Amino acid sequence: MRDLTAITCIILPQALRLSIPGWANEFSILLKDSAVCYLLGTMEIMARVNAVAQRTHEHLAFFALAGVIYFVLTLIVLKLLRRLENKVQIPGYSAGTVGSMAKNTQHGVKNA
Repeated sequence: MRDLTAITCIILPQALRLSIPGWANEFSILLKDSAVCYLLGTMEIMARVNAVAQRTHEHLAFFALAGVIYFVLTLIVLKLLRRLENKVQIPGYSAGTVGSMAKNTQHGVKNA
């Protein structure tokens, strides 16, 4: 087997499958910590909320709305990444994700 074939058919699929949970965590952290709304081509949500709230003097309502927007963005992307993780998962093999650990704990199986 050639090196390029081995990389594309064996190594990269395994690396992708094992890296998806980490990518999901990193995305969640980036979205929460640095407001990565520039990816969407929009002005940062908190900066826009702050500008509108200063004009209207309704700070609580607008900042609560910004919190809901962040929550929905995070929820949607994490659900999509969870679907991708489940799609590439090998039956009978767990990469140690939080979901599989919680399922095992509920059924009385201790994780080593």
